[in-house]
Amino acid sequence: MTSPPIEWVVRIGSLISVLGLVTAGTNLVRAPRLPTATRPVTEPVTVCIPARDERDRLPDLIGDLREQRGVGDLRVFVYDDASTDGTAEVAEAASGADPRFSVVRGTAEPPPGWVGKPAACHRVSEHAFAQGRGDGGILVFLDADVRLRPDALTAACAVLRESEAALVCPWPFQQAGSVTEVLVQPLLAWSWAATLPIRLANRSRRPSTAVACGQFMVFDSAGYRGVGGHRAVADSVTEDLDIARLLRTRGRASTLVVAGRSASCRMYEDADALRRGYDRWLWTA
Repeated sequence: MTSPPIEWVVRIGSLISVLGLVTAGTNLVRAPRLPTATRPVTEPVTVCIPARDERDRLPDLIGDLREQRGVGDLRVFVYDDASTDGTAEVAEAASGADPRFSVVRGTAEPPPGWVGKPAACHRVSEHAFAQGRGDGGILVFLDADVRLRPDALTAACAVLRESEAALVCPWPFQQAGSVTEVLVQPLLAWSWAATLPIRLANRSRRPSTAVACGQFMVFDSAGYRGVGGHRAVADSVTEDLDIARLLRTRGRASTLVVAGRSASCRMYEDADALRRGYDRWLWTA
């Protein structure tokens, strides 16, 4: 016979599971999605790509960016973050003679107190600002393993301006090519999909309801610089979430949209790479 304390634990656990299922179902139907057709972007759009040892995946993203439609004033800065595999060379080859693309070669490791990803994002954004790209317009951060359809940037910029947010995070479809990836990668989205009704979370200014994805981040440039950019989250292993929370503490909005029709990402090439990636992240955390 089940004792009363255990019975209550079972009941509470069952209730939590049901609530999570209802929330996930609501998000499946109601979560905002990145539109597929929008008007051209008339303001400057600056894309920053921090890349370390990404020679095999970066050319695909560069090719996608060269095919973007509706962005008349586009500049792309690729930051080679002390790579050892020839990332800069393949980036330059993929960019060709396209004057919108610049490859910045970095050799320094993160300064004391900095984590690698925020340091690389800070360095590439500072280079963009030094080139006169950042006093206004839109600032986009992309991971090298993201793939974009030709209207992805236009749609993301439209959501940023229509929502009047300081940050929009289009959540890419998470690709999986192994059984382990199929089992593990959905947890990235499940962490928010089963706990937060995203439409309500997007309207909130509470830092605790912020959701972000560092794979694809679209900032109002003035809002990004106003909170100190990635310098303000220098020591964070979850810099995307922490910068979204910081914006909210300053009274600015952050918004998540599902972008599976326009963007995708395969973070790891196989089960071994996934295990190494999660081991590194969990150890650091």
